[in-house]
Amino acid sequence: MEYLDVFNVILVVLVISLVYLFFATPRPVESFSGFYILNSSGYFGDYPNELPYGHSFPLIIGVANNEYDYVEYSINLEGNGNSKIVEDFGLEHNSSIEIPFSLNVNWLGNNNVTFSLLKNGEPTNLSLRLWVEGSSFSVLNETNGFEVRSSIPLFFDLPLSIFLMNPFNVSQTFSLQAQYPWAGQNISETEITDLGTFNISPMQVEYVPYSIEIDKFDTNPITFTVSSENYTASRTIEIEGDLYYMLNETEGYQIPNELSSGTELTVKLGLHYLWYVPGYTPTDLTLNHLKLKEDGVNYTSLSQFNFTMEHGDFREFGRTQTIGQGDNIFVFEIASRHFYDTITLNVKGV
Repeated sequence: MEYLDVFNVILVVLVISLVYLFFATPRPVESFSGFYILNSSGYFGDYPNELPYGHSFPLIIGVANNEYDYVEYSINLEGNGNSKIVEDFGLEHNSSIEIPFSLNVNWLGNNNVTFSLLKNGEPTNLSLRLWVEGSSFSVLNETNGFEVRSSIPLFFDLPLSIFLMNPFNVSQTFSLQAQYPWAGQNISETEITDLGTFNISPMQVEYVPYSIEIDKFDTNPITFTVSSENYTASRTIEIEGDLYYMLNETEGYQIPNELSSGTELTVKLGLHYLWYVPGYTPTDLTLNHLKLKEDGVNYTSLSQFNFTMEHGDFREFGRTQTIGQGDNIFVFEIASRHFYDTITLNVKGV
């Protein structure tokens, strides 16, 4: 019996020792570095895959240190046959950094641009790739930026800038045309506009301004064609004509996303009514002006306006709202017996 008691005591001590060793023994922890690229808006994806020669586009390069030690990082950029360190910095454990970076497109044709991360001067297996085509012929916005609007209010003018560069080693005369479907006609029936001829020296650039009225509420394909003695190329953009829209009080597209708390913000809402159905004209419509409550579910009604429109009518409404502290989400509902849609306005009050 005494032997059994001794055995039980030894067994208990052994179990306690094993449990202690299990919890007391340091276990290996996972160490790693994070490496990513964001677009200029701070989101993943939607990077431009074609840019005019000589232009640049902004990126955000992010690095996070989870290595349980201080690390000296370097970012290497490789592309167009060149390789160079473009950033050097140090990070403590459990810290991160996002670095604005501008990539200059100094090549023609497709190019694989690779960003690689180095730790303490040593290469890692962390790399990020972008495929970007350097173009000698591009359609830009009116400020020569590469972000062309994908939609515009119906019957508004769309200002553009056409980028032409002579990629040859001799001067060339280029002819430029715009091709646009006639309103209400089949896409195969188009209007062709000559935008001029341009004598351009080798590797020199010409920006050609162009403006067109968007007169169809469906997709509006606009094709630009440039040609010279030994060169022809085309670019097509597609613009949606919006039946209803929201602008700022000066009829501009830029509505601030942040304002001082207590500020009154006025916006203009426009509505084109193009809905011809026999027996359903004129049509009664309702415009509801709502604000999302703090619960994030229910809405407060700020105003309601009932009106009547016939096919081909246009109405514009001004609406003013007071910006409160924090997120302000306003919703404009447009409803009739035929359709229902909303326009959302989100402004942060500070």
